[in-house]
Amino acid sequence: IEIPVTFITLHAQGRHSFDFADANIQTLRDSTTLDTHLLELLVKAEAITDEEKDSINASNLDVEKADSFYTLVGKKLQKLPKVLKVFKGTGNNHAKMILENFSDPSGSALRKPEDPGHNIKTTSTEIQTDENLMLAPATSVGSTESPEWIEKIRKAVVTAQQDYRTDAKHKGTALIVNVINFENNPKEKRWGAEKDSDQLVEVLQQRNFLVYTLTDPTYKILQRHIWQFQNCSFENESSFLLAVMSHGYGKCIDTKDNKKYDVWNGIVEQFNNSNCPGLLGKPKIFIFNFCRGESEDDGIGSTQHDSFHSDPFKLPSWSDMLVCYSTMDGFRSLRNTTKGSWYIQTLCEILRQEGDIDINTLLNAVAVVMKTLETTGENPGKKQICQYYNIGFTKKFYF
Repeated sequence: IEIPVTFITLHAQGRHSFDFADANIQTLRDSTTLDTHLLELLVKAEAITDEEKDSINASNLDVEKADSFYTLVGKKLQKLPKVLKVFKGTGNNHAKMILENFSDPSGSALRKPEDPGHNIKTTSTEIQTDENLMLAPATSVGSTESPEWIEKIRKAVVTAQQDYRTDAKHKGTALIVNVINFENNPKEKRWGAEKDSDQLVEVLQQRNFLVYTLTDPTYKILQRHIWQFQNCSFENESSFLLAVMSHGYGKCIDTKDNKKYDVWNGIVEQFNNSNCPGLLGKPKIFIFNFCRGESEDDGIGSTQHDSFHSDPFKLPSWSDMLVCYSTMDGFRSLRNTTKGSWYIQTLCEILRQEGDIDINTLLNAVAVVMKTLETTGENPGKKQICQYYNIGFTKKFYF
């Protein structure tokens, strides 16, 4: 919903007023997300008052909140340096840059963008070319590949639209690993994590998966059972799903005995085509729900091969894999202590309600929902975004 704004006037004390043109205020509105956390930080920095925060929050739309906020800034120009400081610390760098383009070095007044002495360019809708950056001219090169190569590409497009076969006795085998308790460290118990196992078991069993659970394994127990599944023939299964939930950091999860288990080398690699021939050509789905760092999201927050031979057809060592993470590398994964983790609960609910869509669409839907979630209470405004890697997962898979 667009709200027409002709201009917002910023009043400099003892100076003339200067205007934000339509393009600038539009960009400012689009560049500023005034969520609960950001408003609290602005109050804490004394850039706005509690009453002004409540007034801004009275609007339901983000653009209305932004309009209210920047109208307020225009009346309290002396607060602009504090606003800039908060924006810098919360990742609102685009909005900060636009505001700085109107301020002098002291930050005490605004200068017209048309001022010849103003060295910083304002945001523009046009890219400026120079002797280094040029707009590419129209070309007509055409394909230089052989007919055989063109046919190979055509077949690849057809393959990418095909489905993985799921006509075995079981849609797949699933292993659910959940480390909830940790030896000699009761404070680290993952309260609510058992709900994640319950949800995964239910939705996968409903989809004709043979589901195994492994709760609170030590390092050696986890390793032993990974090897056990790795050596299965999977004759009666069309796919394999492995979910692992625990505390963690980087690429490692914590086992019950407080040891670090590398999920890539110790889990994913064990099921590639070289190490697990029983799953050759079958979809392999890995779901990892653990913290991958200490960062919190506050929101806004080749090697050349000239030729190759493909006959007879051979699969590479890595293919048909989806590796799904509950959060980005370096960031925390969030969990409700009574309902379970955000990621697993969202994944299970979408699978329950919309399980007939292909898995790539399903995972994208999970990401869409995750973008809307936000913490409340003592540490408000924290967000989480998930990600997944496609490793030669070239067909569609349906649960």
